[in-house]
Amino acid sequence: GPLVFDVLERDRPIVWQCNTADRFYVNSAEKTTAVKLQERITQAMGLKVGNCEYWQWMKMKRKRTRLEYIRMQRYYILKDRRQHDPDFEGWTLPLVHHMHRRNRLHYDYYFPNYTPLSRVEY
Repeated sequence: GPLVFDVLERDRPIVWQCNTADRFYVNSAEKTTAVKLQERITQAMGLKVGNCEYWQWMKMKRKRTRLEYIRMQRYYILKDRRQHDPDFEGWTLPLVHHMHRRNRLHYDYYFPNYTPLSRVEY
């Protein structure tokens, strides 16, 4: 068919897009027109789209961090209505920051006054 999906879940209406560098314009974070059209067609079919950008995936070195990222993104796809609400267009998952010897997910993006315990001065 005309639509090719990277991953299609059987039990849930979720399509996973592994957005590599060829799906973006050169030196930009904007998706190409063909990718945007495919996402709109997929959403019109009643499927929810999960995006995994290559620059976020490459920052995550540990398997546990990658699984946590996918689990959290799957939760947002299934429960969060921002994907279908134009007021919240352009929302993303929190970026992965490297702290200490391990990768950890931080939610500074969602809680502007949040300070992790590792950064609190006693």
